[in-house]
Amino acid sequence: FLAVERDQCSLAVWNFNNAANPHLGFSFKDKVDLFTRILCPKPIAGILSGISELDRCSSQQGSVGYNVSIQPPFHCEYGYNISIGSNVVVGPYCRIVDTRKVVIGNDVVLSSGVSFVCTGRDMDPHRGGNDMKNASIIIVDGSWLGNNDIVLSDVRIGRGSSIAPGAVSVPPYSMAVGNPAKVISLENCAWET
Repeated sequence: FLAVERDQCSLAVWNFNNAANPHLGFSFKDKVDLFTRILCPKPIAGILSGISELDRCSSQQGSVGYNVSIQPPFHCEYGYNISIGSNVVVGPYCRIVDTRKVVIGNDVVLSSGVSFVCTGRDMDPHRGGNDMKNASIIIVDGSWLGNNDIVLSDVRIGRGSSIAPGAVSVPPYSMAVGNPAKVISLENCAWET
């Protein structure tokens, strides 16, 4: 069943990304509707016997707020695990491997090429290091992620944080730079926006 859901999402993503072609004549409303179909897919007829359509829809729906700009190309695996707040900008080439919940708060900017990966290997040597790890990702309100940032599973980006490429989870109102990441205060930041 997951393969069918991925295929359904892949088709919705393809439709959204191709609507960016100005020669096809898609309106802004058409593009919003196409993106909404990624996060809120319609039930697949005949796949789920014994589960009402209403139960499935209420449990597997993403959401998107107001004043959201998604620049194609965009990619995700399932769509229904993604919640996007209001006043959000998502740059081109964003990729979300949403095997678990990905929550993007209000007033967030995701620069070009940002990736979210909810799955990976559990590297705990006491457990053998071969188990799969799936965990949610949360980006709290007012955060900015720089070009090509990669956010891995079980990460929470604190309120008002700015994440330069290569950085990891940081406390609220902080900036992290470098690899490995080093937290610096916003008062010491010489960057201009």
